[in-house]
Amino acid sequence: MKTCADCGTIVPDDSVYCYACGSRDLNVSIDDEGKAAKTCADCGTIVPEDSIFCYYCGSINLSIAEDEIKVKETKASKKKIWALTAFIMVALLLVTGAIFITIFLRSDKNKVEVKGVTLSFLEPKDGEVFTYDSQDEQGKSIRFELEANGNFDTILIYVDGKLEGKTKDSYTCGNTKVLVKGKHLIVARAVDEKGDLLATASAEIEIKKSQRKAPIASEEAEEYESSEEAGVGSEEKQYFGHVTLKKYSNSSWSFSINYPEEWTITEEDRSYGHRTKWISPDGNVYFLVDSSLRKPNETDPMENPLWQDKNLSKNAPGYTNYGIKRATFKNFPAAKWEFSYISREEDFFFGKTVRKFDFFILTNKYGYAILFAARPEVYETNIQNFIDIILASFTPLD
Repeated sequence: MKTCADCGTIVPDDSVYCYACGSRDLNVSIDDEGKAAKTCADCGTIVPEDSIFCYYCGSINLSIAEDEIKVKETKASKKKIWALTAFIMVALLLVTGAIFITIFLRSDKNKVEVKGVTLSFLEPKDGEVFTYDSQDEQGKSIRFELEANGNFDTILIYVDGKLEGKTKDSYTCGNTKVLVKGKHLIVARAVDEKGDLLATASAEIEIKKSQRKAPIASEEAEEYESSEEAGVGSEEKQYFGHVTLKKYSNSSWSFSINYPEEWTITEEDRSYGHRTKWISPDGNVYFLVDSSLRKPNETDPMENPLWQDKNLSKNAPGYTNYGIKRATFKNFPAAKWEFSYISREEDFFFGKTVRKFDFFILTNKYGYAILFAARPEVYETNIQNFIDIILASFTPLD
């Protein structure tokens, strides 16, 4: 559109003179973004929007030009389309960014593989919730189990951003830490010799405080002391007849214990320490001593049976817990646990129900687990007397 420089009349772009005054000074163009124009209904002359009559014929029958309305609506529509397009693009960028950030931040979760190294948490699981007894004001003892594969140098374990431990083992278990009420992030990082990150895994857990005492555990301590009946060379009549007890000593793991001389002894080094096992001639009963170095943060003998109880309740068929109870053993903190389940171990108990008694002792330097196992029908005879005699003969040497 053009406007007359002399009278201000608006004329079409192809006009060579002003319809109102005849002037040919039409060189100034009207900004399309400006005001809308009006059209004379009688002669068709286009005049400014604020005109009240046609400059050309004097008619007052004026209306907004239809083409201008269309142009204005088209431009407004284009603006809306561009605004909507821009909004959608920004939203897509934000969503994409959020997805990327989420994936990046959660790349620690579960099992992650980087540069041929895999690292995963076996325990605890991401999102797991733990509770502790109201009488325990310190919090919940959490056990960490990790599995790593590939070429790495060290695994670093962080709890809430603080380095809590290091290990070079491909399978790490038994590391524990008492965590207070609230949410906690546990992160493991596998690094090479230079400290460069190879793989990560993490688990976010929550600790809650229980309002009642856990029914499976008892805090009433029982005292176990040595017994003269368990002396070397003494005879005790059990379900399997008369036996003579002999003394076994292990200087490497600093303990001694009496055992029936006719029983078979096996020795085995394990990832956590050492196992010594005694098996009866008929294979219906065995007992063992698991020995390990006591960790600096390992203070409560109840932690191990409580953790194992949780694991067996999920995974062991026919599992029954007969009680976990705090005890003392020759002035050392201890715990005892009775339970049964259908055995899946590759031994004479495979596929059968086995009844077990497990006794945990923490000395100044070592941790011991003394376990007795028998078929239920044997356990329910006078096996308990045998357990008491053997257990009372156990002597820590540290």
